[in-house]
Amino acid sequence: MCGIIGYIGNKEAGDILIEGLQKLEYRGYDSAGICVADEKSISRTRSVGKVESLKEKFALNKHKGTRGIGHTRWATHGAPLEKNAHPHSDLEEKIYVAHNGVLENYKELKDILQKKGYTFTSDTDTEVIPHLINMYKAEGVNIKEAIIKTVKCLTGAYGLAVIDKDEECLYAVKNGSPLVLGIGDGEMYISSDEIPLIGKVENTVFLSDGDIAEIRASEYQIFDINNFIVEREVNEIQNEAENISKEGFAYFMEKEIFNQPQSIKDSMRGRISKDNNEIIFGGLMDHWGKVQNATSINFIACGTSYHAGMVAAYNFENITRVSSRAEYASEFLYRHPVIDKSGIYVAISQSGETKDLLSAIEYIKKEGGTVMGLVNVVGSSISRITDFGIHIHAGPEIGVASTKAFTSQTLLLSMLAIKLAKDKGTLTKEEYIGIKNEILDIPRKIQKVLSCNDDIKKLAEEHSDKNNTLFLGRGVDYPVALEGALKLKEISYVHAEGYPAAELKHGVIALIDKDMPSIVLATKGTNINKVLGNVEEINARGGEIVMISDEDQDVFSHIPHTRISIPNTHPILTPILSAIPLQLYAYHSVVVRGRNVDQPRNLAKSVTVE
Repeated sequence: MCGIIGYIGNKEAGDILIEGLQKLEYRGYDSAGICVADEKSISRTRSVGKVESLKEKFALNKHKGTRGIGHTRWATHGAPLEKNAHPHSDLEEKIYVAHNGVLENYKELKDILQKKGYTFTSDTDTEVIPHLINMYKAEGVNIKEAIIKTVKCLTGAYGLAVIDKDEECLYAVKNGSPLVLGIGDGEMYISSDEIPLIGKVENTVFLSDGDIAEIRASEYQIFDINNFIVEREVNEIQNEAENISKEGFAYFMEKEIFNQPQSIKDSMRGRISKDNNEIIFGGLMDHWGKVQNATSINFIACGTSYHAGMVAAYNFENITRVSSRAEYASEFLYRHPVIDKSGIYVAISQSGETKDLLSAIEYIKKEGGTVMGLVNVVGSSISRITDFGIHIHAGPEIGVASTKAFTSQTLLLSMLAIKLAKDKGTLTKEEYIGIKNEILDIPRKIQKVLSCNDDIKKLAEEHSDKNNTLFLGRGVDYPVALEGALKLKEISYVHAEGYPAAELKHGVIALIDKDMPSIVLATKGTNINKVLGNVEEINARGGEIVMISDEDQDVFSHIPHTRISIPNTHPILTPILSAIPLQLYAYHSVVVRGRNVDQPRNLAKSVTVE
């Protein structure tokens, strides 16, 4: 959600900023802008729509300069109009600010500024920031001190990039919204994440909340809100350039679906042994006693990660016999939950920056709870504020619709469940080894599922005139049904419902007709005979049925249906395989409708505001 890029060095900043914004497009946005400065002047270019439109406008502007900031905006305050696009400036057009996040007290600040004679040209919350900096500079302090004074006035989440026409430096400020510095040879970058920095720099510094960085071409210093210098760890950049290219695929989502045999291998690498039957999570072992003795295991997440948490809750409770539940982070905080201080709270996030989840973690820790993180982005906010955790290592996920992150999250949580069950004695050694061997074979079985791509594409094409779809499942198949519905609705804009199959007759069966396809998950470990009854009910009402079931499943053969088979595996692992046909179905449903696969409307990859 929104993206910030900044550059200072010896190269033309404009082209670098545009390129950086293009690499941040996956985060979701509706307008974009850049601001470039040379020794004498500063110039801003903004545009509604895609970065390509901004690139065309900037080419006409022709402003040169070796420092600048840029932004892709996802509208919160004010419609997607050019006047609301970032960067925003003070009245003198000397100070420009790009802002990710939401200011909760901007109305109060705006009232104060208007009483002092400041006028506003946008509908945004952001515009108060350059005006405040200008106000404090007018009182006689330097730009850094003015930024510090401004930050002390702000309430809410923000990541800021600031440029002043009269200063040969940039400033970056972090509070709840991610920012990373890229350290080059005689050049420095600011970015919302590492992706625009891949291939540009070798080292990065992730800012912590409260950090204010003063950045020059060859050096930087980081200060806290009291103007004291602080040190932050320098990290080697994690990814290679090929990880952020499509590598011959039409879309990133397609690449990421077909990358899953490899991403699953990457997620399990070094964590599972063929020889001694051990599962080892390096970052977890010092805290294993706490996990092993937990009185409850609670999975907190949003969106697709929540569905992975639901799968995990089913599996953990089933095989470890520890009370387990999954909950939306966005709801968790606001019901004032009683925290189980002897339990474990597992925070699941692809980006590691989900604002709802960060707020929930802060609440849990304040109440004395223990939080484990499961994130894909090394150095992300969630990975740094949790007590301990596991990095997913699925590689960058560019498509807004999460695919390989879901399967890797589900895999690692399944591995964690069987390790805990073995150590607690609720799983025999033979059962443990059997599941472990199935885990090692999962990449091959994923490849087999992917070989059904043409059949699934044909099905999606046949359904191109369908505007409603029902996804049904029981037990651990239910969260996969929810995930299938989410995938379809978020990128194809087809109305889709995920439902427990047992609830079919409690209302939703009223929707069944020939124009409402029902995609039914019926895998081992669920009550197949009960699912059969639900399928009979759909058939009796003339509904079209698509079955996703194990390859040796034949109890539905007497009912007209389209079948997509997945390889047999242990029931704890079937969600990894059964989710993939639903990912492919959603992908092809978008392509056949001619819509934007990787950047669906209104959505953002990283949701950094509540």
